[in-house]
Amino acid sequence: LSVLTLDMIMRCGFGVEESERQQLVPEEDNVMARDLDYMLKHVVLLSIFPFYQWLPGRHRWRVAEIRKRGEELRDKLFAGAVERARSGSAPPSMLSSLVSAKNPDGTAALTIKEIADELHTIRGAGHETTGNTMCWALMLL
Repeated sequence: LSVLTLDMIMRCGFGVEESERQQLVPEEDNVMARDLDYMLKHVVLLSIFPFYQWLPGRHRWRVAEIRKRGEELRDKLFAGAVERARSGSAPPSMLSSLVSAKNPDGTAALTIKEIADELHTIRGAGHETTGNTMCWALMLL
């Protein structure tokens, strides 16, 4: 189910189809889903126990590794997706909407860094909420 929700987020958020993602991402989708799950647990632990970040353990190393892997993936996906969005050849997605947003004077409304940060947040939050929604829908069926 995590892989399915991740696929949905990648299609809607980045406009990236499965075949393109498989070419860009050498590791399995399960690794990305597991990373997202670990980071969400980490954020929850930090919000409940603020001192958690100073405790010794592998969590610091693992969080740093996950962040690095996530940034590398985001940069790979983001570079191609921004080019497609600017050229108009991309399918409608949140990324294409953010890239094409303009201020009243015609300048870009968001910088590339701001767009990347927005999509990073959407990917993490969307993955969890989409997964929960699908679980509840399946249970109620």
